[in-house]
Amino acid sequence: MFKMLWRKTVSLLSILMVLSIYAVVQSETESIPVGRFSLANPGSDLPDGWQPLTFKKISRHTRYSVVRDNGRIAVKAISEQSASGLTKNVAIDAEAYPIIDWEWKVSNVLSKGDASKKEGDDYPARIYVAFEYDSRRLGFFGRAKYEMYRAMTGRYPPLHVINYIWGNKAAIGSMVSNPSSDRVAMIVVRSGS
Repeated sequence: MFKMLWRKTVSLLSILMVLSIYAVVQSETESIPVGRFSLANPGSDLPDGWQPLTFKKISRHTRYSVVRDNGRIAVKAISEQSASGLTKNVAIDAEAYPIIDWEWKVSNVLSKGDASKKEGDDYPARIYVAFEYDSRRLGFFGRAKYEMYRAMTGRYPPLHVINYIWGNKAAIGSMVSNPSSDRVAMIVVRSGS
């Protein structure tokens, strides 16, 4: 299990897993369950609040199911030249609950994945933690950009994102700038097989 520290307030927790048992955020004395997939029954639907995330430009999507793996209940994702994710919106005070804890298992690391290149931004598993938009943290042009995005989509994008990844070659513990956005930091928490 990993314990990752966050800062500021988290408004959205999006989790994409190849095989995950659970995810919780916790303080020193208590925790908030976000995805206790281990409480589901094999063959059942995903736990309450979890929604698929698909992309318009990607025609094939990852298939998710609740399974028993080595005696444990988990969400299994099968991706065959496809992509999608699972999301759950939660509001968490990250100062009060600064730790995220999860388990995952990967059976196939992507050989062409390269965290430093846009065309290599592909991982067998990743977890996104998105921090809600706060206009006080942006200048005039930044606020105008966010207002334009909101006018087009009906919602603000996150202000910043931490993306915990299972890489293929990058060193564990390294932090990589996302090649597509300067507002996304990627942290390698597992690498290789």
